[in-house]
Amino acid sequence: MFIARIEGPEFHFTVRQAAGLSMFKRIVRAHECFHTLCDVASTKFGAKKILERIDFLASFDTKPQCENPYDIIMATYLLALDEVGSRHVKKATRRILSTQQLWWAKQVAQRILREIEGE
Repeated sequence: MFIARIEGPEFHFTVRQAAGLSMFKRIVRAHECFHTLCDVASTKFGAKKILERIDFLASFDTKPQCENPYDIIMATYLLALDEVGSRHVKKATRRILSTQQLWWAKQVAQRILREIEGE
């Protein structure tokens, strides 16, 4: 199942090699699982499920001295929602921006927010 692969250690290790947001997005978008995720996100039901997954992962407490273990996953889910123009992008962006200890997901969310506000 592609969700298990996106949330698994191999995907995390591959994406974690990025040195900047542009590279991060290129690595994620090049991964075969991302294409499947976008197919899911392009449906009303699938996009809602992805938003629910972001909410679920964001609900876990993370110690202030630790990185959020779901950071890359939430960033990937948000990228997929954005890629397909989902109406859930704004809500997912707000949820991510209110979640502690995120780096990649907040970088993606801030970029999306700037693009939305620039429209």
